[in-house]
Amino acid sequence: MDEKRRPLYIPVKTLDSEDYIEGIGKLEVALIGAGVMVGITVGMIIQGITGNFLIAFAVGLVIVILSIGVFKRDNTNENLIRKLMIIYRFIHAQKKYMYYFFDSLNAMDIDEDKTTEVAYE
Repeated sequence: MDEKRRPLYIPVKTLDSEDYIEGIGKLEVALIGAGVMVGITVGMIIQGITGNFLIAFAVGLVIVILSIGVFKRDNTNENLIRKLMIIYRFIHAQKKYMYYFFDSLNAMDIDEDKTTEVAYE
């Protein structure tokens, strides 16, 4: 019976969500779409104020690229915002650790005259 058993196989890269592209699922598509809309809106506002299409296009493109970079998950399944939250919590975490010192040598109460020297050859 033992020879019929096979070893347990655990896949290495098992994701917890369905992705359209690696790192981009339904939520990320929605957030990137919102970033595209914000980029287009800001570009149109800059175009209306300055009258320069090239600057408006560049600003809109930068906003779209930043939204893709911020919301896309990496191989650890975390996006840039989540990583910044982890760093923020680590910086503000308690850095004082309470230790209790126990002097084991003095607690053993060993007298020098009761000890014997052992010579190794």
